[in-house]
Amino acid sequence: TIEEALRPFLIAVYSIPKVALAPLMIMWFGLGNAPKIILAGGFVFFIVFMNVVSGIQSVNRNHINIVRVMGGTRVTVLRKIVFPTAIPFLFLGLRLAIPEAMIGAVIGEFIAASRGLGFLIYSASNELNMAVSMAALVVLVFVVAIGDVLIGLLERVWLPRQLQQADPRAAR
Repeated sequence: TIEEALRPFLIAVYSIPKVALAPLMIMWFGLGNAPKIILAGGFVFFIVFMNVVSGIQSVNRNHINIVRVMGGTRVTVLRKIVFPTAIPFLFLGLRLAIPEAMIGAVIGEFIAASRGLGFLIYSASNELNMAVSMAALVVLVFVVAIGDVLIGLLERVWLPRQLQQADPRAAR
């Protein structure tokens, strides 16, 4: 399968320390926002991608067979079976990715920035100003928490009602 062919390559790329890529990103893309965005994206991509792949792999093949027997097309299988099964995995990946994105952005700001929370933490730490460093860290924690809450709200909107209201005790 495609997944089996790509997995070794993806694992190899994922194993590269993203911090080591930061100076390269700055040389290639300059000192603007582009290297920070690409670095944060590098931290996030594999987490979300691997979660979605796991979601797709968790699809019950019997459900696909039932839809096909009933005359369902590939599009129907994707819309009715694969996407609804993979969506919870996507949201899990997004929730796990929020702190990683912040780490990528902060590392980018540590290395080459003149503003931002990463720059503030870095410069305050160099000046031994722990109050400012801790305040910036608290702001980072709040940003991650707000991101998690927003993803949770999106999850409630996007997940099918059957998944939200499922109660395992009702099956007994």
